[in-house]
Amino acid sequence: MTTLSTRTTRSQHLLGFVRRHPHVTFLLLFNTVGQAVAFVPVVAQRVYGVQLDVEAFLVLPTLLLLLAPALVITRIARGRDGLRRLLADVFRFRVRAWWYLLPLLAVPALTLLTALPAPPDLTVQQVVLTYGSAFLPALLLQLVTTNWWEETVWTGFFQAPLQERFGVWRAVLLTTPFFALEHVSLVAGGTLGQGLAQLGLILLVSLPTRALLAWVYNRTRSIALVGLVHAASNAAGLSLVPGLFHQPGGGGSALLVLGLVVIVATRGRLGLPRREA
Repeated sequence: MTTLSTRTTRSQHLLGFVRRHPHVTFLLLFNTVGQAVAFVPVVAQRVYGVQLDVEAFLVLPTLLLLLAPALVITRIARGRDGLRRLLADVFRFRVRAWWYLLPLLAVPALTLLTALPAPPDLTVQQVVLTYGSAFLPALLLQLVTTNWWEETVWTGFFQAPLQERFGVWRAVLLTTPFFALEHVSLVAGGTLGQGLAQLGLILLVSLPTRALLAWVYNRTRSIALVGLVHAASNAAGLSLVPGLFHQPGGGGSALLVLGLVVIVATRGRLGLPRREA
């Protein structure tokens, strides 16, 4: 009887902690168990000489150790209504049609512009063909396997509630370092100095990226669209630029430029009225 009572008390204490500190609970879980799993490809390559496809390997951890904890914590901390509101934003595709020009045209076009110079024999026909045969399939794959769920967590679960409590810019500044740290396993293959330099670059790009995605969300309340913008960046860097320029290309450059434009154009309000911002 005493054991059962002790377990009940511990369970109540745990649930109480989650309700009071949902963000801290998520970070404690993700930055321990989640990151340990994310480093499996690094350990496999360094210790055993086994080369794993990092992008493919991280799909399952994204669902089980990023998305699932965020949904469970939302249910505990914010109740059924909070979870229902989050899922409504996740599956909100009905926005004004011109918003889809951002991921479908603006992001890939800007990615190509920032990756110039192009090969001298590149033709418009090649661009259109590669866009349809490489970029669009990669965009769909990135969306449904990674970036939709990633932004469910970082925009819907993490950043949006912080924005309601602290304002848009504090939410961006609080989210950015943890969003950048999510990618630490992707830069852990070289020396410590190289890894720190790459992580610093990710952090630099992440700030205007989080600002841009906050603007998209504040204007549309669509996490689906936010995920599509994020996926367009990755798809352009992984498929469009290599397919046309025959060299690696960073899709993050487009989000960096667009984020800076949005910050200046909205005077830092990022889609909110002046008082709320």
